Amino acid sequence: MTKPDPKPKVPRRKRPLPADKRKRDFLEGWKRLNPDVEGGVQYRSCALVGAASGPLRPLINSLVVPRLFSDEKARAWLRHNVEEVGCFEQFLPDIYAAPPGS
Repeated sequence: MTKPDPKPKVPRRKRPLPADKRKRDFLEGWKRLNPDVEGGVQYRSCALVGAASGPLRPLINSLVVPRLFSDEKARAWLRHNVEEVGCFEQFLPDIYAAPPGS
């Protein structure tokens, strides 16, 4: 009896997607995660740090995470995210206004 492969094989693309397909896929995903609301777009951001479950969760969350993702790094990440999101208003309206595939 053979054991099942623990890592399923993921087929790889032989050629990269064309730029218009990548842009369309990105925009469709973006719009699903950040729906239109009255007066604009609802933006959501979530950073999950640590293990949510498993037998090593206490060890990972109490010993490993603080060493790899310190309070200083967390504050820098939040600052970066706010600065990056602040730039969206410069280009998102044009992207939303453009027809798909343009």
